[in-house]
Amino acid sequence: MQEDIDIALNEFSYPAELSHKLHDRRGRCLLSLGREEKAKEAFGEALKGLEGAKMKDSKKEETKKELGDVIKKVRKKPRAVGISSKCFVYV
Repeated sequence: MQEDIDIALNEFSYPAELSHKLHDRRGRCLLSLGREEKAKEAFGEALKGLEGAKMKDSKKEETKKELGDVIKKVRKKPRAVGISSKCFVYV
């Protein structure tokens, strides 16, 4: 899916006003793969893409809030940083 999104954005001139949708999908895909940092970057790109989106202001604000909430959840999600299989430190 990641490659498909890259191709759509870079090679097929996917409409800029819809790019936020692809970045959101990329973020959700990365999140499901456990790649939180890359997911946050993708969600940040989705937020940037909303600026040029052709939608009602109320829908745009609702989408911004949803993306912001997802980013906050990713930041709060505990992640294991230990190397021992018996002991993990959560941050």
